[in-house]
Amino acid sequence: MAVSAVDLPGSGHETVIPRRGARTYALVWCTQLLAMFVTAVTALSLSIGTPVYNPFYTGSVLLLAVAYALTFIPFAAASPLGGPLVDRWGPKRTLVFSGTGTLVLMSALAAVLAAGVLTIWMVWVVLLGVAAFKAVQITALESTVPLLVPKQHIVRANGSRFFLTAVTAAFALAVAGVLVPVVSMQAITWVTCLVVIIAVTCAARAGIPSARPREAAGAPLPLRGGNKPLWAYVHGRRGLIALFGFFAVFNFVTGFAEIADREISAGFGSSATLNIVLGTGAVGMLATTVAITIWGGPRRPIRGMLGYSLVFGAALVLGSSRPNLLVVSAAAVLFLGSAPFLMAIIGTLLHTKTEPGLMGRMMGLKNLVIGISYPAGNIVAVLCGAFAKSLAGGNRAGTGFSATLVGTGQATGRGYAIMTMAVGVLTIITVLLAGRHRSLRDLDTNLADVTPDDLMAGQHPVITQADTETAGQRLGASGAGVPVAAADVGRK
Repeated sequence: MAVSAVDLPGSGHETVIPRRGARTYALVWCTQLLAMFVTAVTALSLSIGTPVYNPFYTGSVLLLAVAYALTFIPFAAASPLGGPLVDRWGPKRTLVFSGTGTLVLMSALAAVLAAGVLTIWMVWVVLLGVAAFKAVQITALESTVPLLVPKQHIVRANGSRFFLTAVTAAFALAVAGVLVPVVSMQAITWVTCLVVIIAVTCAARAGIPSARPREAAGAPLPLRGGNKPLWAYVHGRRGLIALFGFFAVFNFVTGFAEIADREISAGFGSSATLNIVLGTGAVGMLATTVAITIWGGPRRPIRGMLGYSLVFGAALVLGSSRPNLLVVSAAAVLFLGSAPFLMAIIGTLLHTKTEPGLMGRMMGLKNLVIGISYPAGNIVAVLCGAFAKSLAGGNRAGTGFSATLVGTGQATGRGYAIMTMAVGVLTIITVLLAGRHRSLRDLDTNLADVTPDDLMAGQHPVITQADTETAGQRLGASGAGVPVAAADVGRK
Protein backbone atom coordinates (compact mmCIF):
# COMPACT_ATOMS: atom_id res chain seq x y z
CA MET A 1 0.00 0.00 0.00
CA ALA A 2 1.36 3.39 -0.89
CA VAL A 3 2.07 5.96 1.74
CA SER A 4 2.62 9.67 1.52
CA ALA A 5 4.74 11.95 3.67
CA VAL A 6 3.43 15.21 5.03
CA ASP A 7 5.81 17.86 6.38
CA LEU A 8 4.17 19.61 9.32
CA PRO A 9 5.16 23.28 9.19
CA GLY A 10 7.48 24.35 11.94
CA SER A 11 7.65 20.96 13.58
CA GLY A 12 11.06 19.96 12.34
CA HIS A 13 9.87 16.44 11.76
CA GLU A 14 8.05 14.30 9.29
CA THR A 15 5.04 12.06 9.88
CA VAL A 16 4.32 9.28 7.41
CA ILE A 17 0.64 9.35 6.46
CA PRO A 18 -0.94 6.44 4.59
CA ARG A 19 -3.42 6.30 1.83
CA ARG A 20 -6.25 4.24 3.21
CA GLY A 21 -6.39 0.48 2.84
CA ALA A 22 -9.55 -1.09 4.27
CA ARG A 23 -8.72 -4.36 2.54
CA THR A 24 -5.29 -4.39 4.15
CA TYR A 25 -6.84 -3.68 7.54
CA ALA A 26 -9.34 -6.54 7.19
CA LEU A 27 -6.69 -9.01 5.99
CA VAL A 28 -4.23 -8.19 8.76
CA TRP A 29 -6.82 -8.23 11.51
CA CYS A 30 -8.41 -11.52 10.42
CA THR A 31 -5.12 -13.38 10.11
CA GLN A 32 -3.73 -11.98 13.36
CA LEU A 33 -6.92 -12.78 15.30
CA LEU A 34 -6.92 -16.30 13.89
CA ALA A 35 -3.31 -16.70 15.03
CA MET A 36 -4.28 -15.43 18.50
CA PHE A 37 -7.15 -17.88 18.61
CA VAL A 38 -5.19 -21.01 17.72
CA THR A 39 -2.33 -19.98 20.02
CA ALA A 40 -4.81 -19.56 22.87
CA VAL A 41 -6.31 -22.98 22.08
CA THR A 42 -2.84 -24.52 22.20
CA ALA A 43 -1.98 -22.84 25.51
CA LEU A 44 -5.28 -23.90 27.08
CA SER A 45 -4.95 -27.43 25.72
CA LEU A 46 -1.49 -27.59 27.23
CA SER A 47 -2.71 -26.43 30.63
CA ILE A 48 -5.85 -28.58 30.81
CA GLY A 49 -3.89 -31.81 31.13
CA THR A 50 -1.14 -30.43 33.39
CA PRO A 51 -2.17 -30.79 37.04
CA VAL A 52 0.77 -28.81 38.42
CA TYR A 53 -0.19 -25.84 36.27
CA ASN A 54 -3.93 -26.19 36.85
CA PRO A 55 -4.53 -25.39 40.54
CA PHE A 56 -8.07 -26.78 40.42
CA TYR A 57 -6.40 -30.12 41.15
CA THR A 58 -5.18 -28.86 44.55
CA GLY A 59 -8.33 -27.14 45.70
CA SER A 60 -6.30 -24.14 46.92
CA VAL A 61 -8.05 -20.83 46.27
CA LEU A 62 -4.85 -18.91 46.93
CA LEU A 63 -2.86 -21.06 44.49
CA LEU A 64 -5.58 -20.59 41.90
CA ALA A 65 -5.34 -16.81 42.22
CA VAL A 66 -1.53 -16.81 42.09
CA ALA A 67 -1.30 -19.22 39.13
CA TYR A 68 -3.88 -17.27 37.14
CA ALA A 69 -2.10 -14.00 37.86
CA LEU A 70 1.26 -15.36 36.75
CA THR A 71 0.07 -15.63 33.14
CA PHE A 72 -0.72 -11.91 33.15
CA ILE A 73 2.66 -10.82 34.48
CA PRO A 74 4.51 -11.18 31.14
CA PHE A 75 1.58 -9.58 29.31
CA ALA A 76 1.67 -6.53 31.59
CA ALA A 77 5.48 -6.41 31.55
CA ALA A 78 5.81 -6.69 27.77
CA SER A 79 3.11 -4.13 26.90
CA PRO A 80 5.13 -1.00 27.76
CA LEU A 81 8.19 -2.57 26.12
CA GLY A 82 6.29 -3.28 22.92
CA GLY A 83 5.13 0.33 22.53
CA PRO A 84 8.59 1.81 21.81
CA LEU A 85 9.26 -1.07 19.41
CA VAL A 86 6.14 -0.20 17.42
CA ASP A 87 7.05 3.48 17.27
CA ARG A 88 10.62 2.72 16.32
CA TRP A 89 10.12 -0.20 13.92
CA GLY A 90 6.56 0.42 12.79
CA PRO A 91 3.55 -1.89 13.30
CA LYS A 92 4.47 -4.10 10.35
CA ARG A 93 7.94 -5.06 11.54
CA THR A 94 6.72 -5.48 15.10
CA LEU A 95 3.94 -7.84 14.03
CA VAL A 96 6.50 -9.94 12.16
CA PHE A 97 8.76 -9.93 15.24
CA SER A 98 6.02 -10.99 17.67
CA GLY A 99 4.71 -13.64 15.30
CA THR A 100 8.18 -15.04 14.77
CA GLY A 101 8.70 -15.24 18.53
CA THR A 102 5.44 -17.13 18.96
CA LEU A 103 6.39 -19.44 16.09
CA VAL A 104 9.74 -20.26 17.71
CA LEU A 105 7.98 -21.17 20.98
CA MET A 106 5.37 -23.31 19.24
CA SER A 107 8.01 -25.07 17.14
CA ALA A 108 10.08 -25.80 20.23
CA LEU A 109 6.95 -27.16 21.95
CA ALA A 110 6.23 -29.44 18.97
CA ALA A 111 9.79 -30.74 19.03
CA VAL A 112 9.65 -31.42 22.77
CA LEU A 113 6.32 -33.21 22.41
CA ALA A 114 7.71 -35.33 19.58
CA ALA A 115 10.67 -36.29 21.76
CA GLY A 116 8.37 -37.07 24.71
CA VAL A 117 10.39 -35.00 27.20
CA LEU A 118 7.86 -32.29 28.11
CA THR A 119 8.25 -31.07 31.70
CA ILE A 120 6.35 -28.59 33.84
CA TRP A 121 8.98 -25.84 33.55
CA MET A 122 8.76 -26.14 29.77
CA VAL A 123 4.99 -25.67 30.00
CA TRP A 124 5.48 -22.48 31.98
CA VAL A 125 8.11 -21.17 29.56
CA VAL A 126 5.70 -21.60 26.65
CA LEU A 127 2.71 -20.10 28.47
CA LEU A 128 4.58 -17.07 29.78
CA GLY A 129 6.44 -16.55 26.50
CA VAL A 130 3.25 -16.69 24.46
CA ALA A 131 1.65 -14.10 26.79
CA ALA A 132 4.63 -11.75 26.36
CA PHE A 133 4.62 -11.97 22.55
CA LYS A 134 0.84 -11.55 22.52
CA ALA A 135 1.21 -8.23 24.34
CA VAL A 136 3.60 -6.97 21.67
CA GLN A 137 1.34 -8.32 18.93
CA ILE A 138 -1.78 -6.59 20.26
CA THR A 139 0.09 -3.32 20.76
CA ALA A 140 1.27 -3.37 17.15
CA LEU A 141 -2.11 -4.47 15.84
CA GLU A 142 -4.04 -1.72 17.61
CA SER A 143 -1.57 0.85 16.35
CA THR A 144 -2.58 0.08 12.76
CA VAL A 145 -6.17 1.28 13.22
CA PRO A 146 -5.71 5.05 12.69
CA LEU A 147 -3.13 4.37 9.96
CA LEU A 148 -5.45 2.20 7.88
CA VAL A 149 -8.96 3.32 8.83
CA PRO A 150 -10.39 6.76 7.99
CA LYS A 151 -11.10 8.91 11.04
CA GLN A 152 -14.89 8.75 10.73
CA HIS A 153 -14.80 4.92 10.84
CA ILE A 154 -12.34 4.40 13.70
CA VAL A 155 -15.11 3.90 16.28
CA ARG A 156 -16.74 1.30 14.01
CA ALA A 157 -13.45 -0.55 13.65
CA ASN A 158 -12.85 -0.50 17.40
CA GLY A 159 -16.33 -1.81 18.19
CA SER A 160 -16.20 -4.69 15.72
CA ARG A 161 -12.68 -5.78 16.67
CA PHE A 162 -13.60 -5.83 20.37
CA PHE A 163 -16.38 -8.31 19.63
CA LEU A 164 -14.10 -10.49 17.51
CA THR A 165 -11.43 -10.47 20.22
CA ALA A 166 -13.96 -11.31 22.95
CA VAL A 167 -15.49 -14.14 20.94
CA THR A 168 -12.03 -15.49 20.20
CA ALA A 169 -11.20 -15.54 23.91
CA ALA A 170 -14.56 -17.09 24.86
CA PHE A 171 -14.48 -19.93 22.34
CA ALA A 172 -10.82 -20.83 22.80
CA LEU A 173 -11.50 -22.71 26.04
CA ALA A 174 -14.48 -24.56 24.57
CA VAL A 175 -12.50 -25.62 21.50
CA ALA A 176 -9.57 -26.74 23.67
CA GLY A 177 -11.93 -28.83 25.80
CA VAL A 178 -13.27 -30.57 22.70
CA LEU A 179 -9.88 -31.15 21.05
CA VAL A 180 -7.84 -32.45 23.99
CA PRO A 181 -9.64 -35.84 24.32
CA VAL A 182 -9.58 -36.62 20.59
CA VAL A 183 -6.57 -34.84 19.06
CA SER A 184 -2.94 -35.17 20.10
CA MET A 185 -1.20 -32.16 21.58
CA GLN A 186 1.48 -32.47 18.94
CA ALA A 187 -1.06 -32.16 16.10
CA ILE A 188 -2.64 -29.10 17.74
CA THR A 189 0.78 -27.50 18.03
CA TRP A 190 1.72 -28.10 14.39
CA VAL A 191 -1.58 -26.59 13.21
CA THR A 192 -0.84 -23.56 15.38
CA CYS A 193 2.59 -23.22 13.75
CA LEU A 194 0.98 -23.28 10.30
CA VAL A 195 -1.56 -20.58 11.18
CA VAL A 196 1.09 -18.37 12.77
CA ILE A 197 3.23 -18.70 9.63
CA ILE A 198 0.26 -17.52 7.54
CA ALA A 199 -0.31 -14.54 9.86
CA VAL A 200 3.37 -13.54 9.79
CA THR A 201 3.49 -13.85 6.00
CA CYS A 202 0.38 -11.69 5.56
CA ALA A 203 1.79 -9.04 7.91
CA ALA A 204 5.14 -9.05 6.11
CA ARG A 205 3.51 -8.63 2.69
CA ALA A 206 0.84 -6.12 3.77
CA GLY A 207 1.28 -2.43 3.03
CA ILE A 208 1.18 -1.24 6.64
CA PRO A 209 2.69 2.24 6.96
CA SER A 210 4.60 3.75 9.87
CA ALA A 211 4.33 7.09 11.62
CA ARG A 212 7.47 8.15 13.47
CA PRO A 213 8.02 11.55 15.06
CA ARG A 214 11.44 12.92 14.23
CA GLU A 215 13.60 15.38 16.06
CA ALA A 216 14.80 18.54 14.38
CA ALA A 217 18.02 16.87 13.26
CA GLY A 218 16.00 14.25 11.43
CA ALA A 219 16.94 11.28 13.61
CA PRO A 220 14.17 9.00 14.91
CA LEU A 221 13.35 9.06 18.60
CA PRO A 222 15.82 6.69 20.30
CA LEU A 223 14.52 3.34 21.46
CA ARG A 224 16.49 3.69 24.68
CA GLY A 225 14.20 6.57 25.66
CA GLY A 226 11.54 3.99 26.42
CA ASN A 227 8.21 5.51 27.36
CA LYS A 228 9.52 8.92 28.46
CA PRO A 229 8.07 10.60 25.33
CA LEU A 230 4.68 9.13 26.19
CA TRP A 231 4.84 10.24 29.84
CA ALA A 232 5.66 13.74 28.61
CA TYR A 233 2.76 13.64 26.18
CA VAL A 234 0.22 12.38 28.73
CA HIS A 235 1.49 14.57 31.56
CA GLY A 236 0.23 17.74 29.90
CA ARG A 237 -3.16 16.22 29.14
CA ARG A 238 -4.99 15.58 32.38
CA GLY A 239 -8.02 14.29 30.51
CA LEU A 240 -6.01 11.32 29.23
CA ILE A 241 -4.83 10.54 32.76
CA ALA A 242 -8.44 10.58 33.98
CA LEU A 243 -9.48 8.41 31.03
CA PHE A 244 -6.90 5.77 31.95
CA GLY A 245 -8.11 5.80 35.55
CA PHE A 246 -11.66 5.26 34.33
CA PHE A 247 -10.46 2.50 32.02
CA ALA A 248 -8.71 0.74 34.90
CA VAL A 249 -11.93 0.74 36.96
CA PHE A 250 -13.86 -0.68 34.01
CA ASN A 251 -11.41 -3.55 33.57
CA PHE A 252 -11.23 -4.33 37.28
CA VAL A 253 -15.02 -4.54 37.53
CA THR A 254 -15.17 -6.70 34.39
CA GLY A 255 -12.58 -9.09 35.82
CA PHE A 256 -14.45 -9.29 39.13
CA ALA A 257 -17.78 -9.90 37.41
CA GLU A 258 -16.32 -12.68 35.26
CA ILE A 259 -15.63 -14.81 38.34
CA ALA A 260 -18.63 -13.67 40.37
CA ASP A 261 -21.12 -14.43 37.59
CA ARG A 262 -20.03 -18.05 37.49
CA GLU A 263 -20.57 -18.43 41.24
CA ILE A 264 -23.91 -16.64 41.15
CA SER A 265 -25.18 -18.84 38.31
CA ALA A 266 -23.86 -22.02 39.96
CA GLY A 267 -25.69 -21.05 43.14
CA PHE A 268 -29.14 -21.58 41.62
CA GLY A 269 -28.54 -23.74 38.55
CA SER A 270 -26.27 -26.11 36.67
CA SER A 271 -23.54 -25.57 34.10
CA ALA A 272 -26.31 -25.26 31.53
CA THR A 273 -27.59 -22.22 33.44
CA LEU A 274 -24.22 -20.52 33.11
CA ASN A 275 -24.12 -21.35 29.39
CA ILE A 276 -27.53 -19.76 28.91
CA VAL A 277 -26.46 -16.63 30.78
CA LEU A 278 -23.24 -16.31 28.81
CA GLY A 279 -25.04 -17.08 25.55
CA THR A 280 -27.65 -14.37 26.05
CA GLY A 281 -24.91 -11.96 27.06
CA ALA A 282 -23.01 -12.77 23.87
CA VAL A 283 -26.15 -12.02 21.86
CA GLY A 284 -26.36 -8.64 23.56
CA MET A 285 -22.72 -7.98 22.78
CA LEU A 286 -23.23 -8.94 19.13
CA ALA A 287 -26.28 -6.67 18.88
CA THR A 288 -24.42 -3.64 20.23
CA THR A 289 -21.45 -4.39 18.00
CA VAL A 290 -23.71 -4.35 14.95
CA ALA A 291 -25.24 -1.11 16.26
CA ILE A 292 -21.79 0.49 16.54
CA THR A 293 -20.84 -0.67 13.06
CA ILE A 294 -24.00 0.86 11.55
CA TRP A 295 -24.40 3.88 13.81
CA GLY A 296 -20.81 4.82 14.46
CA GLY A 297 -21.13 5.81 18.11
CA PRO A 298 -22.34 8.94 19.92
CA ARG A 299 -21.42 12.44 18.78
CA ARG A 300 -20.21 13.28 22.28
CA PRO A 301 -18.05 10.26 23.12
CA ILE A 302 -17.48 11.11 26.79
CA ARG A 303 -21.17 11.54 27.49
CA GLY A 304 -21.82 8.25 25.75
CA MET A 305 -19.08 6.55 27.74
CA LEU A 306 -20.51 7.79 31.05
CA GLY A 307 -24.05 6.83 30.06
CA TYR A 308 -23.12 3.29 29.05
CA SER A 309 -21.04 2.97 32.21
CA LEU A 310 -24.15 3.67 34.29
CA VAL A 311 -25.90 0.85 32.42
CA PHE A 312 -22.81 -1.29 33.05
CA GLY A 313 -23.01 -0.71 36.82
CA ALA A 314 -26.80 -1.03 36.98
CA ALA A 315 -26.56 -4.42 35.25
CA LEU A 316 -24.41 -5.71 38.12
CA VAL A 317 -27.02 -4.60 40.64
CA LEU A 318 -29.84 -6.16 38.63
CA GLY A 319 -28.05 -9.47 38.07
CA SER A 320 -27.32 -9.90 41.77
CA SER A 321 -30.77 -8.94 43.01
CA ARG A 322 -32.49 -12.31 42.56
CA PRO A 323 -31.40 -15.91 41.79
CA ASN A 324 -33.57 -16.08 38.69
CA LEU A 325 -32.43 -17.13 35.23
CA LEU A 326 -34.50 -14.46 33.48
CA VAL A 327 -33.17 -11.68 35.72
CA VAL A 328 -29.54 -12.78 35.49
CA SER A 329 -29.77 -13.26 31.70
CA ALA A 330 -31.27 -9.78 31.26
CA ALA A 331 -28.44 -8.37 33.36
CA ALA A 332 -25.88 -10.24 31.22
CA VAL A 333 -27.35 -8.68 28.08
CA LEU A 334 -27.02 -5.19 29.57
CA PHE A 335 -23.59 -5.82 31.05
CA LEU A 336 -21.94 -7.43 28.02
CA GLY A 337 -23.98 -5.29 25.66
CA SER A 338 -22.56 -2.08 27.11
CA ALA A 339 -18.95 -3.32 27.03
CA PRO A 340 -18.42 -2.90 23.23
CA PHE A 341 -19.64 0.69 23.43
CA LEU A 342 -17.27 1.46 26.29
CA MET A 343 -14.27 -0.22 24.67
CA ALA A 344 -14.99 1.34 21.28
CA ILE A 345 -15.33 4.84 22.72
CA ILE A 346 -12.22 4.60 24.91
CA GLY A 347 -10.17 3.07 22.10
CA THR A 348 -11.33 5.74 19.66
CA LEU A 349 -10.47 8.56 22.07
CA LEU A 350 -6.95 7.19 22.44
CA HIS A 351 -6.60 6.73 18.68
CA THR A 352 -7.80 10.25 17.86
CA LYS A 353 -6.09 12.15 20.69
CA THR A 354 -2.64 10.56 20.33
CA GLU A 355 -0.02 11.86 17.90
CA PRO A 356 0.62 9.07 15.32
CA GLY A 357 4.29 8.73 16.15
CA LEU A 358 3.45 7.85 19.77
CA MET A 359 0.59 5.49 19.02
CA GLY A 360 2.57 2.34 19.83
CA ARG A 361 3.53 3.65 23.24
CA MET A 362 -0.06 4.71 23.93
CA MET A 363 -1.45 1.31 22.99
CA GLY A 364 1.24 -0.31 25.13
CA LEU A 365 0.10 1.78 28.09
CA LYS A 366 -3.51 0.82 27.39
CA ASN A 367 -2.63 -2.88 27.41
CA LEU A 368 -0.56 -2.42 30.56
CA VAL A 369 -3.67 -1.07 32.31
CA ILE A 370 -5.64 -4.10 31.11
CA GLY A 371 -2.87 -6.48 32.15
CA ILE A 372 -2.90 -5.13 35.71
CA SER A 373 -6.51 -4.19 36.45
CA TYR A 374 -8.35 -7.08 34.78
CA PRO A 375 -6.51 -9.95 36.53
CA ALA A 376 -6.63 -7.91 39.74
CA GLY A 377 -10.43 -8.07 39.48
CA ASN A 378 -10.23 -11.83 38.86
CA ILE A 379 -7.97 -12.40 41.84
CA VAL A 380 -10.02 -10.26 44.22
CA ALA A 381 -13.17 -12.11 43.18
CA VAL A 382 -11.51 -15.49 43.73
CA LEU A 383 -10.18 -14.50 47.14
CA CYS A 384 -13.60 -13.14 48.12
CA GLY A 385 -14.87 -16.73 47.87
CA ALA A 386 -13.22 -17.39 51.24
CA PHE A 387 -15.90 -15.40 53.04
CA ALA A 388 -18.80 -15.45 50.55
CA LYS A 389 -20.65 -18.11 52.50
CA SER A 390 -20.35 -16.34 55.85
CA LEU A 391 -21.44 -13.09 54.22
CA ALA A 392 -24.72 -14.73 53.25
CA GLY A 393 -25.21 -16.08 56.78
CA GLY A 394 -24.46 -19.82 56.65
CA ASN A 395 -24.84 -22.70 54.25
CA ARG A 396 -28.02 -21.30 52.77
CA ALA A 397 -29.33 -17.74 52.61
CA GLY A 398 -32.98 -18.12 53.61
CA THR A 399 -33.85 -15.32 55.98
CA GLY A 400 -32.55 -12.02 57.23
CA PHE A 401 -31.22 -8.93 55.54
CA SER A 402 -29.19 -10.79 52.90
CA ALA A 403 -32.25 -12.75 51.76
CA THR A 404 -34.19 -9.50 51.45
CA LEU A 405 -31.39 -7.89 49.51
CA VAL A 406 -30.41 -10.64 47.05
CA GLY A 407 -32.99 -13.39 47.55
CA THR A 408 -32.64 -16.89 48.95
CA GLY A 409 -30.46 -19.73 47.75
CA GLN A 410 -27.09 -21.39 48.06
CA ALA A 411 -24.93 -19.34 50.42
CA THR A 412 -21.81 -19.01 48.29
CA GLY A 413 -23.77 -17.82 45.28
CA ARG A 414 -25.79 -15.35 47.35
CA GLY A 415 -22.62 -14.15 49.06
CA TYR A 416 -21.12 -13.36 45.68
CA ALA A 417 -24.39 -11.65 44.77
CA ILE A 418 -24.05 -9.31 47.76
CA MET A 419 -20.47 -8.45 46.78
CA THR A 420 -21.44 -7.97 43.13
CA MET A 421 -24.26 -5.64 44.11
CA ALA A 422 -21.82 -3.61 46.20
CA VAL A 423 -19.40 -3.42 43.26
CA GLY A 424 -22.25 -2.30 41.00
CA VAL A 425 -23.24 0.48 43.39
CA LEU A 426 -19.63 1.62 43.73
CA THR A 427 -19.31 1.60 39.93
CA ILE A 428 -22.32 3.89 39.58
CA ILE A 429 -20.93 6.24 42.22
CA THR A 430 -17.55 6.27 40.45
CA VAL A 431 -19.20 7.12 37.12
CA LEU A 432 -21.17 9.99 38.68
CA LEU A 433 -18.03 11.39 40.29
CA ALA A 434 -16.10 10.98 37.02
CA GLY A 435 -18.79 13.00 35.27
CA ARG A 436 -17.93 15.92 37.55
CA HIS A 437 -14.24 15.73 36.63
CA ARG A 438 -13.89 18.55 34.12
CA SER A 439 -10.77 17.29 32.38
CA LEU A 440 -12.49 13.98 31.63
CA ARG A 441 -15.93 15.39 30.91
CA ASP A 442 -14.59 17.81 28.28
CA LEU A 443 -11.85 15.57 26.89
CA ASP A 444 -13.53 15.02 23.54
CA THR A 445 -13.97 18.76 22.92
CA ASN A 446 -11.01 20.37 24.71
CA LEU A 447 -8.27 18.13 23.34
CA ALA A 448 -7.67 18.41 19.61
CA ASP A 449 -7.75 15.35 17.35
CA VAL A 450 -4.39 14.40 15.86
CA THR A 451 -5.24 11.54 13.52
CA PRO A 452 -3.41 11.26 10.18
CA ASP A 453 -6.50 12.78 8.56
CA ASP A 454 -6.30 15.84 10.81
CA LEU A 455 -2.57 16.27 10.28
CA MET A 456 -2.93 16.01 6.52
CA ALA A 457 -5.65 18.66 6.61
CA GLY A 458 -3.32 20.94 8.60
CA GLN A 459 -6.12 21.96 10.93
CA HIS A 460 -4.10 22.18 14.12
CA PRO A 461 -1.18 24.14 15.52
CA VAL A 462 2.13 22.49 16.15
CA ILE A 463 3.65 22.14 19.61
CA THR A 464 7.28 23.11 19.59
CA GLN A 465 10.08 22.16 21.93
CA ALA A 466 9.47 25.36 23.91
CA ASP A 467 5.78 24.47 24.36
CA THR A 468 6.55 21.07 25.81
CA GLU A 469 9.11 22.54 28.18
CA THR A 470 6.59 25.15 29.32
CA ALA A 471 4.18 22.33 30.14
CA GLY A 472 6.86 20.66 32.23
CA GLN A 473 7.43 17.89 29.71
CA ARG A 474 11.17 17.36 29.98
CA LEU A 475 12.71 14.07 29.07
CA GLY A 476 15.82 14.02 31.21
CA ALA A 477 19.30 15.41 31.03
CA SER A 478 19.42 15.47 27.25
CA GLY A 479 16.53 17.94 27.15
CA ALA A 480 15.13 16.19 24.09
CA GLY A 481 11.41 16.78 23.77
CA VAL A 482 8.79 15.15 21.59
CA PRO A 483 7.92 17.33 18.61
CA VAL A 484 4.26 16.47 18.17
CA ALA A 485 1.55 18.07 16.15
CA ALA A 486 -2.00 19.10 16.82
CA ALA A 487 -2.37 18.86 20.55
CA ASP A 488 -3.44 20.94 23.50
CA VAL A 489 -1.00 21.13 26.36
CA GLY A 490 -2.80 22.33 29.44
CA ARG A 491 -5.27 24.26 27.24
CA LYS A 492 -3.24 27.44 27.27
